[in-house]
Amino acid sequence: MEREYSVTADRYVKSVTIGVIALLASFFVLIPLYIYVKKGNFSDIYYVIALMLALYIPIILGAWAYSPQKYIVSDKEIIIKRPLKSIEIPVERISRIEKSDLNAMRALRLFGNGGLFSITGRFWSKELGTMYFYAKNRNYVLIHADKLYVLSPDKRDEFIEHLRGLM
Repeated sequence: MEREYSVTADRYVKSVTIGVIALLASFFVLIPLYIYVKKGNFSDIYYVIALMLALYIPIILGAWAYSPQKYIVSDKEIIIKRPLKSIEIPVERISRIEKSDLNAMRALRLFGNGGLFSITGRFWSKELGTMYFYAKNRNYVLIHADKLYVLSPDKRDEFIEHLRGLM
């Protein structure tokens, strides 16, 4: 039987997302204004705006496309649903599941996103080693399988009990 678990952004992820988008949006005003003050005209403004769009759109869309939207648990696997590419964790490979009060800010980000729409990617900490985050809040669940996965379902205890029942 398949069961879906929601994942919603907490205050930190919402704040980072709003802050980054606001900062990028402010550049659309400040950079043209700077060009106008320096040159006295807006002659190069179209090139600058095109360059900013070419940089900003992939950053924002990429962060959103790789953010977890929900978790689906079936008898055989956990599916981390993302707009671009879902991740599958076979239940048979899971050796342990546990709650965690892990502080992601104390983990070293090896390759990933630290708050724009989600916390995703490869992180490392002295205590746990390499971890793969697919989270939007700090209701962390550690899933020890072929890799160490960090998920954040809204109903953490229910999620853990469901998975333990499958093991």
